[in-house]
Amino acid sequence: MSKYVLSIDPSGNFDEGTGITGWTLLYNPQPGVITRIKYGVIDASTSLTKEEHWGKHINLISGLTDSLGERPMVVIEDFMLYSNRAQEQINSRFETPKLIGCLQYYCYTNGFAYHMQTAASVKRRWTNDILEHKGYLTQKSYVRAGKAYKVTYFDNYKVPDHVVDALRHGVHYCTFHTHKEEE
Repeated sequence: MSKYVLSIDPSGNFDEGTGITGWTLLYNPQPGVITRIKYGVIDASTSLTKEEHWGKHINLISGLTDSLGERPMVVIEDFMLYSNRAQEQINSRFETPKLIGCLQYYCYTNGFAYHMQTAASVKRRWTNDILEHKGYLTQKSYVRAGKAYKVTYFDNYKVPDHVVDALRHGVHYCTFHTHKEEE
C-alpha cells in the first residue's frame, strides 16, 4: 500500500460555470502520522474544452506517480444527488459526475488503487476548526461591513475551499482507512 494519498475534490463544471478542482498530496507512513506535501487547483477556465480539463486531472495523477516513484492511493469525492438539491439540478449535464467517472476509469485501467467518499461523510467530521486544531491549516478571522469571515491558509498562503475539502477527504482516508491490515 502506498504511503502517499492524493485526495481530489473534483469539479467538472466547464460548460455550467468555472469549475475548480482542489487536490492535496499527503504522506502517511504510519498510523497517526499525516503530512501535507503538496496542494493545488485545476481551474476549468484555463482549458479550452471539458476534455482538456479532464485530461489535466489525469495528468496530475500520472505526473505525481512519476515524481514520487510510486503510485499514490487516489481518494475521490463521490457525487451524490441529495433530494434537497435535486430541483437545482434540473437540466444539468452532470459534468462533475462525468469527470468522476473519467477518474475512476483511468484509475481502474491503469492499476491505481482508489477510494470514493461522499462529501457528507467528511464535512461534519473534519470541520475547519478541527483541521486547525490538528495543525493541518490555519484560519484567520476578520470583519468586513459588520460581517465576520474566516480565511483558510496553508503555509501562509490563502487556499480555496476546494483545496480544504480535498484535505478533509485525505485526512479522513488516512485516519480511518490506511494501515488497517498492519494493526
